[in-house]
Amino acid sequence: MKQLTLLAAAALVACGGSGGGGFMPPANQPPENQPPADQSLSGLWEGVDSDGDEVFGLVTDSGDFHVFDQFGQGVGTAVVSNGDQVSATYAYAVDLGTMFPDGSTSEACSATGTVVEGQTLTVDIDCLTDQGSAVQVSATLTYNPLFDRSASLATIAGMYDDAGNVLTIDSTGALFEQDATTGCTLNGQVAVIEPSHNVYAVEFTIDACSPNPDGLNGTTWTGVAALDDTVAPEVLVIGVLGDVDVSGVPTTFALGREAPRT
Repeated sequence: MKQLTLLAAAALVACGGSGGGGFMPPANQPPENQPPADQSLSGLWEGVDSDGDEVFGLVTDSGDFHVFDQFGQGVGTAVVSNGDQVSATYAYAVDLGTMFPDGSTSEACSATGTVVEGQTLTVDIDCLTDQGSAVQVSATLTYNPLFDRSASLATIAGMYDDAGNVLTIDSTGALFEQDATTGCTLNGQVAVIEPSHNVYAVEFTIDACSPNPDGLNGTTWTGVAALDDTVAPEVLVIGVLGDVDVSGVPTTFALGREAPRT
C-alpha cells in the first residue's frame, strides 16, 4: 500500500474584493464543496470472512498491504479516496506444499470497500487463480489497538522460541537462527517501519540446509512482523514471502519470547 494518500482538509480560504472583506466558513467546518479528508487505512485488522476463515490484515502508513489467513498470504497496495472508499490490489499465494482446488498456487486479487478509521474495515474481494478460476469472498475486520504500540529495535531485540530452535534479534536488528536438525541457517535484518506503530520490516536468507528437499538454500524471504504483548511470554508474529522456485511462497511464524540466557 505504498500509494495510500491522506487528503488534508483544506486550509481556510478568504476571498478579498473591493469594498469588502473575505468570507471564512464557521470554525471546524470545511469550506463549501470541499471533499472530506480521507480516513486512514493504516492498522492491524482482524476478523472472519464469508467462508468462516480468520483473516488478519496489516496496512502501513505508506500503504503497504499484507493479508494473512490459514491458507496463505497476500501482498499489495491499497488506497482510500472520497473519504472512506477503499480499493486494493494484491497477489496472494498459498503455503508451501498446498494448492487451490484447481491446482493453482497463486491468484491475483482486488478488493473494494469502506473504512472507519481505527474502527472497522469492510471489503468485497474478487480473485482469479493462475489457472483462471474465479474466487469471491467478503470480510468485515475490526481494528486491533495492538497496532498503536510503539516500535524500536530495542523493543524487538531478544531470543524467540521457534519449535525448539532459537531465533535471535540483536540490538542492531540483525536476525539469526539455525535449525539443529537440517542445519538450515537464517541470516537477515529487522527494521522499524514506523516508530509510532507496531510493525517491522523483515528480510532474511536461508542457506546450509542438508538435505535441501524444498529448494530453500539461497532463497530470500521478505515480509513484516509485529509484537503481541497481550500474552505472556510476549509473541513475535512474522509473515514472509520467499522466492522459492522463482514464485512467492508464504509462511508465518508465532514465536514466544524467551528469557535471556546466562
